[in-house]
Amino acid sequence: MGLGPKGMKVGDGIGVIFGQQIPMVLRQEQGHHVLIGECFVGGIMDGEAVKSRGKEDFDMIRLR
Repeated sequence: MGLGPKGMKVGDGIGVIFGQQIPMVLRQEQGHHVLIGECFVGGIMDGEAVKSRGKEDFDMIRLR
């Protein structure tokens, strides 16, 4: 179960940006990602998505 910004579309992704505790809706466009807005996703709020994970578990993406 989750909630997101009005502008999100089918195919958008959810990501946790380093240093943030709230997941974000991201859209891939022409080789980069666009930040659409904050969202609520049960089970990954308040840093739960990144606790006890190693550096190798994450991907670096470019935001525009």
